[in-house]
Amino acid sequence: MNSKLYICILPLFVFATFSWGQSACDNIDFENGSAEGWNTSGSVVVVDSSQRDPYGDFSLATSGRYAVKLGQKDPYGSPGSADYLKSSVSREIEINEDNRYFIYSFAIVLLGYPHSTFEASYIELEVKDESGAIVPCTAHTLFAQSEAGEGFFKSPLGVEGNISGECCYPIYYMPWKLTAIDLKDYIGQTLTFTIRNSWCIYNIDWGYAYLDAFCSDQIVLETPGCGDEIVKLTAINGMDEYIWSGPGFSGLNTDELSISEVGIYTLNIPTVDPNCPPLEYQFEIDSLPERLTVGIEMDTTVCTENAYAFVSNSSSSFDLLDFQWDFGDGGGAAGDSVSYTYPNDGDYTVELHVTDANGCVDSASVPIKVILPPQLILGSDTVMCIGEEVLIRPEYYQGGDIFSWSTGDSTEATVITEPQELQLTLSNGICSTKDSMTAHLHKAYVKSIPNVITANQDQVNDIHLINHYNVVEYDMTIYNRWGNVVFETSDSHNFWDGMTDGVPVKEGVYFYDLKYRLICEEELSRKVGYIHVVR
Repeated sequence: MNSKLYICILPLFVFATFSWGQSACDNIDFENGSAEGWNTSGSVVVVDSSQRDPYGDFSLATSGRYAVKLGQKDPYGSPGSADYLKSSVSREIEINEDNRYFIYSFAIVLLGYPHSTFEASYIELEVKDESGAIVPCTAHTLFAQSEAGEGFFKSPLGVEGNISGECCYPIYYMPWKLTAIDLKDYIGQTLTFTIRNSWCIYNIDWGYAYLDAFCSDQIVLETPGCGDEIVKLTAINGMDEYIWSGPGFSGLNTDELSISEVGIYTLNIPTVDPNCPPLEYQFEIDSLPERLTVGIEMDTTVCTENAYAFVSNSSSSFDLLDFQWDFGDGGGAAGDSVSYTYPNDGDYTVELHVTDANGCVDSASVPIKVILPPQLILGSDTVMCIGEEVLIRPEYYQGGDIFSWSTGDSTEATVITEPQELQLTLSNGICSTKDSMTAHLHKAYVKSIPNVITANQDQVNDIHLINHYNVVEYDMTIYNRWGNVVFETSDSHNFWDGMTDGVPVKEGVYFYDLKYRLICEEELSRKVGYIHVVR
């Protein structure tokens, strides 16, 4: 069926651009930068998407970088014959599963001269099978009119004349119009695609058109979504209308649909010709990917000065690529498992932002309370005797009430009976502080009792100095040779200076009797000997 669609009945459309990667038909989209593979006649030039039409200010390509322009406004810059004003492109394509959808878009610029349909400028598309018959619903013709119909816009550049000098007429333009043809019934056949552009029959009222095309095995891309969009269905954008149906809905009009249920989904796209059935695309979603979910494993109350672990508990059907941590106090880190030490106490919020290989980004946050650790001073080292019971308690503590001694005690104080190194851990149930001290064995002795003094007051060896330590009982008596007492004391730091009753004794030999008890000992010890006084 060949349908002639007049400008006045065309539906309103939007500017269309689409890019789904490489077309399944070699250079069908002119992405080689040429019309290679196409048969061309008349004025056919490759145009670039960076260029814009002077009348409609739209980009000159849609499915990629390049498209072609058929015809032009001024024929005299080129060969200049009547045939030149009739431009066309055509090519043969063998249809298979990979290119069953022929997707094409066109744009038109026409001088609005009041011709009849028979006389007017036009653009025409047709697809023929191997026998030369028109493939149903693929032949369309659009004619120029003297007034802008639906789908056309009046150029803001004003009015112009035709090449015969008649003046003045408005310029109407139709930006890119996109449609698609399902050729599944022609798989295995070679079809011929032809697009023609023509001036009016008098070759004085100008018009030109742009063409871009694409081949694909589908018109809907199924991609995993992010967040609540578990699966995203994206149709080729730029069509006039989309009619979706599926589990839980029907009649949605959008080129992009997010779904979260398995089932059969159908997309209908009305064709350019309202007399032709819509393009239908049906597919089944039998499984859904696991969406990206972000979780955090961590303690929610921690202490300053301690390093704590923060672990990502995140999952997705796709590889997890990036983990960014924000600890709420200006600190941060990267990685699925990190550690961090808070320098100050306070209330903060830990945030984790995760990116997966699908490009989805999600985050989770957990409040955290940071407290000061307990304070503990166990005290100075102490001394003790073997077998002595010594009570050890902290000199100072605050902020904790759980005690753990190296002795095994869990009370505030502990009792020890032998020298050892002690450690106390004070905890508040979240974090802890440690301190240590040592209980040493008492040192005690009496030694180095001299047997000569030179009591001449030259301050060298003038006194009978006994080397001792930790003596708790002391009784020292010194006699002359006749058994008379010349010195006695119970003060271990009171040493004989060779005097008796304030009078120096004579040179000679004297005898001492020392009784003493050392700390940690129960019995007295005794030492006797002589002292030679020399002057």
